[in-house]
This record gives sequence, structure tokens and C-alpha cells, in this order.
Amino acid sequence: MKKHIVLLSLVPFFYYTNTYQVTDFGKLYPTQVNKIEYPATIQEIQAIIKDAYKKKLTVSIAGVRHSQGGQSNSFHSINIDTKKFNKLLHIDKEQMIVKVQSGMTWKQLQAILHPYDLSVGCMQASNIFTIGGSVSVNVHGRDPFLGPIIDTVKSITIINDRGNLVYADRHKNSELFYLAIGGYGLFGFIAEVELYVKKNCVCKRESHILSYKEYPKYLIKHVLSNKDVQLHYARLNTTPHKDFLKNLISVEYIDQKIKVPQTVLLDEKNISFNQFFMQLYRKYWGRLTNSLRWVAEKYLTNPWEKVKVLTRNHAMSPYIHALANPGEGYTDLLQEYFIPLNSFNIFVESLASLSTKYHIKLLNVTLRWTPKNEESFLSYSKQDTVAFVLYFTCKMNDEDLLDAKKFTIDITKVCLDVGGTFYLPYQRFATKSQLLEAYSQLPEFMKKKKVYDSSSLFVSNWYKEYIQPLGYIKK
Repeated sequence: MKKHIVLLSLVPFFYYTNTYQVTDFGKLYPTQVNKIEYPATIQEIQAIIKDAYKKKLTVSIAGVRHSQGGQSNSFHSINIDTKKFNKLLHIDKEQMIVKVQSGMTWKQLQAILHPYDLSVGCMQASNIFTIGGSVSVNVHGRDPFLGPIIDTVKSITIINDRGNLVYADRHKNSELFYLAIGGYGLFGFIAEVELYVKKNCVCKRESHILSYKEYPKYLIKHVLSNKDVQLHYARLNTTPHKDFLKNLISVEYIDQKIKVPQTVLLDEKNISFNQFFMQLYRKYWGRLTNSLRWVAEKYLTNPWEKVKVLTRNHAMSPYIHALANPGEGYTDLLQEYFIPLNSFNIFVESLASLSTKYHIKLLNVTLRWTPKNEESFLSYSKQDTVAFVLYFTCKMNDEDLLDAKKFTIDITKVCLDVGGTFYLPYQRFATKSQLLEAYSQLPEFMKKKKVYDSSSLFVSNWYKEYIQPLGYIKK
């Protein structure tokens, strides 16, 4: 702490006398910020940013803090928490357009849309995240016919480094639009988001058990060729030994083309009970617990789907709080890789080999189809791919974290060797050269950052410690 105070001694001392520690879901990068602000209006946010600009301070932005590499905070910054900035601004049922403040969560939006027989188009698998955070990392979801969230964004309103409001869409201030969506909060505070939404519908859930080698053909024949598929994902079997990653369950939610009856969305139940069993699964990860999990995956109905009528909205409201890891000394980590379909088998086999080599306890490997979309300046979807979402648990000690890092570097190499790329909201484990190989646009991205935020007011530890140093590397 003293070192930081000395280096920043030109800034008024009182800004460093009362600091607050924040962290994120990964727990690996705890950070001291000078202040946490909880604004509820645009005017409050503008005042915070104008004051920070005047005093040459920095601003970081947080939603629910589920990014895992310091994207939502920065040392000695003013940390804006968006929880209270969550109002509905406009809804048009006929045009299927909704406009919201960026701190609104997907769950809050679903509660608004459901009575209108409307549904979110693209979001993460879970609905707990803020819409602004999702736009900032350009998430993708389970609708196989929608690419990253930028597909569904009509416009955004940004508060820039001088505290001014700037409207941006595909026609007006389009460069800023493409930079800010997937720009990790570095080009301004995304205040308002206008989204295209979809019709809610009654769905039938179907699941099939396949060998991993069968999946590419199955995906093409039964998912991508069927426009009635509303949502799709698959999960690999993580049971150690002979079945490890050898088979998978593919799940589709298929539109039944009938009128949606009046239904209600359910809140998550039995959180403590489910957390207890999730903790047992982490602690005793192995053949017995993983095989039991696989049996449950195959034969049991998800609790949020135990309704008389299953709709798209129900399917997009899965439980998530039970996954929280309250255990001291442990963390759950995520990494995600986008793999061309013709390299699917190679990547699965490499994943099995490398996770075994480094003793990685894979809690989950989810697969999602991610269609091509190159609109975002920092696009990860330059081609059609299968997204591999790796969820694993790890002890927070030097040895286990080093294994996790080595594993990430090695599996990232496999990903890049087959022409894939990887997602950026997670740990800073990939090497700088791997970053540049996956995102050759990063040097230009940093130049644009200087144009739109010349004072470097909007920052994060992820940017300062992981991305910005790329400017000093010669390719």
C-alpha cells in the first residue's frame, strides 16, 4: 500500500486514507480502491466522472463482479458499482425492443418481459449478471442462431471521460459502438442499453447421450438445421477414468408452436442445501461423485424446469447461487475456448490429456454453438465455433495455481494451433504472445483507447497489468 501512495503522491493525500478492498468471483486479485460509489441516476454518474477527471483520478466499473481477472476494479480508483442503476426506460412490444439502465440484471429484465410474452435474445447461461457488464464483455449465450450479444444491441448511451452523454449505434458514432461493446469498460461508462428481444414460446426439452466424436455431425443435423431450436447446449462427462470426456449430453429446447399460457417465473430455492452438495462435489471430486453427477444430469429434471409449462424464459432462468464457493482456501475458475467444428475432436482429446496431466478438477465442461460475428472491435467470433466453457476448482496455494496456469497456457496453445481463440473475462494466465496471437487487433485497440479516453480515466487492473504492457512487446 505504501508503495502505491508514494508513487501517486501528487494526488491529494486524503483519497488514500480510507480504502476499500474488493475482489471478484475468482478471488485471485483482491484490490484496494479509494471509494465505492452506488449511483442511481445518470446525473450522479456524470458528477462522479467529472469530479474524477478534474482531480486526475481514475474510475473502474463493476456489475456483479463475476469477471475473474481484475476487469471490474483498479488500485486506488473510484469504483462505480451499478447495482442501483437499474431502471426500465422503454419497452415496445410490437417492435420487440427494450431500453434499460445498464445496472439492471437479466433476471430483472426477464420479470419485465415475461408478462409481455417476450424473452431475452442473448445473455449468459445465468440471469444474475448486469446487462451493462454483459455488453462490456460481449457475452454469448445458448441461442444457436444468435452470435455474441452485440447481435441484439440496437444502441448504447455512454458517459465519456468528460462526463458527457454520447449516443452510439451502427450508424451514429459507430466506431465507439463497436469499441465499447466488448471493450471491458475502457471507453466510457455504458449507461443505457437498447436491446432487440424475442418472443417467448413454449418449449419441449429434449436430451441425447452421444460420443464426443458424434457431436459435430449431430450439431449440424439436429440443431443448426432446425430453426425451431430455441436454446442448445451440451455437457461433457467429467467422470475420471475410462469415460472421462468421452461422451456428452446434448440438450435442446424446441419451440412447440403453441400459445404461451399465463405462467410465472420461479425464484431460486434451497440455495444452502444445494451449496452443501456442491461443496461435497468439489471436496470429493472423483469417480464416485462425478458418476453420480452424470446420472443426475441424464435422468433428473432441472428444478427451475419443474413447471406445468416450460417456456424459453423458464429455460433461461437456471439456478446459479448454489454454485458459489464459500470455502476458504479454494476458488472456482473459468476459462473458455472457441474451437472450429472441424477441430472439435482434437480439442476434446487434448483437454482430456492436459487436465489429467495437471490434475485439474473439471467440475463442468459446457459446449455452446457460437455463430460468427465480427462487429465488436475486440471480436472473438471471427468464424463459427463451438465454445468450450471450462469450470474447475482449485486450491489457492502456489503449487495448485501454478498447475492451473501451466494447464491454461498449454490448452490455449492447442486452441490457437487449431485456429481457435479464447475469451478474455477470466484469469490472466495466457501468455502475452498468446494474447497477441488470438487478438492481433489489441495494439490498435489501445490506440483507440487513447483517442476516446485521452486522460486514461477508465481503467482496470486487467487493462493496466495484462493488456497495456502489450504495447511494449514487438511482434
